Amino acid sequence: MLAFIALAVTGTAQIKYGAKGGINLAKVAGKNEGEKETFDSKVGLHIGGVVEIPVSEKFSVMPELNFDQWGGQLEEGGITMSMNLSYINVPVLAKYNVGGFGIYAGPQIGFLMSAKVKVDDEDDGGELKDQLKGTDFSAVFGAEYNLAYGIFLSARYNLGLTRVNDEATDDDYFKNSAITFGVGIKFGGASGNAKK
Repeated sequence: MLAFIALAVTGTAQIKYGAKGGINLAKVAGKNEGEKETFDSKVGLHIGGVVEIPVSEKFSVMPELNFDQWGGQLEEGGITMSMNLSYINVPVLAKYNVGGFGIYAGPQIGFLMSAKVKVDDEDDGGELKDQLKGTDFSAVFGAEYNLAYGIFLSARYNLGLTRVNDEATDDDYFKNSAITFGVGIKFGGASGNAKK
């Protein structure tokens, strides 16, 4: 759908589209009964699709559709608790391209798909979804490096702006954040920006 809209808007522009995958180093942080609390990072999956729409020679707009595993883990008294959150994330990024290198930033909306707690790797952890907000707003900052044949490497930071728990207060809330590393491939457009 994103590709169709892009074609309708930009006509003959050299649109690129592609797929990517990688890992998230995610954590949650906030306050618990007025005291600051930060979970340790946990590793999660990052997969998605991307459309890059040129606006000028160096600027482009880059909407994406991604599946991300976020959350965090906390160890207390020899017991490890993991919070496993799965989102469908839709960022719309403004990108500046210089040769094979690009930097980008933009807003992102996430839709919560599942939320569970796992204690010491037990599979029967509690269900959290009904205690969390269904949407999460973030700011995304990142960079990518284009190789030959449309292959690219990327790294980004997802800064959570939403208090994720449904009944959040100033003394009891948490927000998502994640560092994402990925690799992908793009098709279409001009190949001039790729490193040969």
